[in-house]
Amino acid sequence: MKNRIRIGCLMGGYTRGGTEKMSLLTYPLLDRTRFEVVCLFLSPARGLTREFKDSGLEVVNLDIPEDRRYLSAPILVRNLRRLVAGRGLHLVHGFGAFCDLTARLAKWGSCAPLLVTGRRSVSHRSGREGRSFLQALVERVTNKRVDLFISNTEAGRLVMTRDEGMSPQRVAVIHNGLEVRPHLPRAAPGEGEGPPVIISVAHLEHRKDPACLIRAAALLKQEGHDFRLLMVGDGPLKNEAGRLCSALSLDDRVSFLGCRRDVEILLSQAHVFALASCYEGMPVAVMEAMAAGLPVVATDVGGNAELVREGRTGYLAPRDDPALMAHSLARLLLDPVLRSEMGRAGAARIRESFNLRDKVRQLEQAYLGLMK
Repeated sequence: MKNRIRIGCLMGGYTRGGTEKMSLLTYPLLDRTRFEVVCLFLSPARGLTREFKDSGLEVVNLDIPEDRRYLSAPILVRNLRRLVAGRGLHLVHGFGAFCDLTARLAKWGSCAPLLVTGRRSVSHRSGREGRSFLQALVERVTNKRVDLFISNTEAGRLVMTRDEGMSPQRVAVIHNGLEVRPHLPRAAPGEGEGPPVIISVAHLEHRKDPACLIRAAALLKQEGHDFRLLMVGDGPLKNEAGRLCSALSLDDRVSFLGCRRDVEILLSQAHVFALASCYEGMPVAVMEAMAAGLPVVATDVGGNAELVREGRTGYLAPRDDPALMAHSLARLLLDPVLRSEMGRAGAARIRESFNLRDKVRQLEQAYLGLMK
């Protein structure tokens, strides 16, 4: 179909993380009469290509191994320029720090298309995390190459406008969204066999800080609370997290389930959701837990406070504070009625304020605004 806006979405794809999940939810819903999307993966994880193709999206594998991506950056910049020209892309949307920088460099000194980039992960409300001094310097030098910054949190917008001096007119906030379906039934307060189940769904890496949640679990056990903790996800810290559990005598309380495709079922069998991240954007895992009717205990970083309403849909704790996280978890473990009330309030919040189709329309308007 002629005259459609051709968009290249550049993302890592090394894991099936939040960016990949949200892209898989969002881009198939764009108006196909007005937009054509090509997903450009540095190297898609197993099964990811099929998922995107089954959703009607075109996929290009740039074949950049994760452990060699920085060494391969010059080749990637060259290939990206060729791909943009060959496909006639009007706009490139970069997701994640490395893809963001690569897209900026590809546009440098070339007739590259419009560039959209995102700011997703911030720590508390005082800055973006997970980037080196060199990355920060290159960003500052190349900021003028970016036509529109999209943050999925107000916290990210604040960092860009207040701390980095960007014009508010160049920054848009489009929250993540979910297409909420009726969640699987869960036991009424006081019903069901066995101890309450805490669940955490996260890639086991530094920024998710699994050690903080494990130490909180150790404190709960010391205080005599009966519970089970399910940690869903894989990652470089999995073995280290397992050793910490053994050292804290938690092998009978904590289960590592690895990557799972039945997360919806696991959420329906749990009672509390927990996430102890050092920094975040707007975590899809928290949104899915709230949509499933679970109260949430999370760290007060990034956009978590834009999702979790303190005392109404869950609790927020400072980062790297196992004691306060344990305290909040204990309140929910001891009060099934409170868990149920907060879970219902959280599901209503996602349904009313984070509707996926509303967010898709906002994204469409942002793209169309750039083309005028």
